Amino acid sequence: MTMHKATGLYLLWLLAAYLVGPESASGQQKSHQIMAGTQFPVHWGLGYQYNHHKHFSGRVQVGLLTAPYDKFIIYSMEAFGFDQKYSKALDQSFKLGIVGTVNPQYRFGNNYLGVQGQMAYLRGSISLEEAAQLLLDSKVPVPDLSQLPIILPDFSTRSNLFLLGITYGKEFTLSDPRFALRPEIGFTKIIAARNHFSIDIDVLDQLPPVKVYYHNLDERLKSYYLTYGYIPSISLYLVYTPGKKSL
Repeated sequence: MTMHKATGLYLLWLLAAYLVGPESASGQQKSHQIMAGTQFPVHWGLGYQYNHHKHFSGRVQVGLLTAPYDKFIIYSMEAFGFDQKYSKALDQSFKLGIVGTVNPQYRFGNNYLGVQGQMAYLRGSISLEEAAQLLLDSKVPVPDLSQLPIILPDFSTRSNLFLLGITYGKEFTLSDPRFALRPEIGFTKIIAARNHFSIDIDVLDQLPPVKVYYHNLDERLKSYYLTYGYIPSISLYLVYTPGKKSL
């Protein structure tokens, strides 16, 4: 199932739960929550959560991946065996990104367990030398673009990553019960990846050796992400529950 289909089904599930009625089966009032915070080292973000049952809730988030989080993702991959000689080139391939998250949860008391799906859209650029570094030791013949009769500019890069993982968190209500802090730990794995490259000059992008080079670079990056893309995370969110009576 693609991330777009999973997100659509999840949003439909939230809508159906919302239409069931004003109260859950346990008689507990349903609630909406707005949250802001960070999932380190993935993104800074905003989120919306719908608690439609005593034990079940769903959360959607959107966040921004910027420095220095990009470097910590590389550090995490290195901890799981990624060769440091490729790190600089991979780091340049994504410097900015948008991350979308869906997270259905099972709640017990102030604690919860969740299953988390994330789609990351990343952008960056790499030079021909950095791309060549990523393709070192490739078992597939790679065209030598340095032999072309022109000097190629840097490649712009776009990567789409799909991550799946688990989360555990606990909510601590503040003195004003409308507000709470929610620390959370998680562990995600990159399970799908697709990478696009461009010189932004259409004539050059269509050259056969350049297209082959792009394909080989995509396959190599994909293998790195799928093999070493394990990302433990620590999150902290400030949560606001509209309509909750203050003391």
